[in-house]
Amino acid sequence: MNTFYKRAKRIENKVKYVAMLCVISLFISGISFSQQFPDIAEIEKENYSGIFKSDEINYPGDSSFDVTYYKLNLTISYSPNYLTGEVTVSGKSLTNGLDSIFLDLSNVLTVDSVTIEGQSAAKLSFTHSDDRLTTKLPTAVDINEPFKIIVYYRGTPVATGLRSFVFDSHNGQPSIWTLSEPYGASDWWPCKDTPADKADSSDVW
Repeated sequence: MNTFYKRAKRIENKVKYVAMLCVISLFISGISFSQQFPDIAEIEKENYSGIFKSDEINYPGDSSFDVTYYKLNLTISYSPNYLTGEVTVSGKSLTNGLDSIFLDLSNVLTVDSVTIEGQSAAKLSFTHSDDRLTTKLPTAVDINEPFKIIVYYRGTPVATGLRSFVFDSHNGQPSIWTLSEPYGASDWWPCKDTPADKADSSDVW
């Protein structure tokens, strides 16, 4: 019995010793990782900053405002191929006295009206040409002031680039899909079609 007890005690001590080594090893690894992590984060930040700068050079969109939110309320049919949309665009001005903005939107689509949220009867004046929807704001806004407009539109999207919006079929079944990267979203909804301006949030209905 005494011998068994001694053996059990030795095994217990070895287990404690190995466990202690594991804890120390994890602790040292954690310190090493935490020291390296800020460097990794900075590298990734620089990489993405470079990408955004490249996007701004390639196509900045309307640089007078910053998009903060999109809400897409869409009705899509397969037969006939058709899309009816109500898109809310929230943004904030990046300049003083901003009285008009433009969104990217394919001329293939028809814009019925543009309004201010909560004032559906108050239609805003707009022009739609050269794949741009230019809207006059009801009152000028200054830097960092928010605004929100709603665009009502319809039509049959025509895909560009990497097949931005496609009425398709798979194994004989209807399918509708989109691949808007990095551009092409404006083929089927009004937006700032540039990866350089990321919305804070969005909803798709």
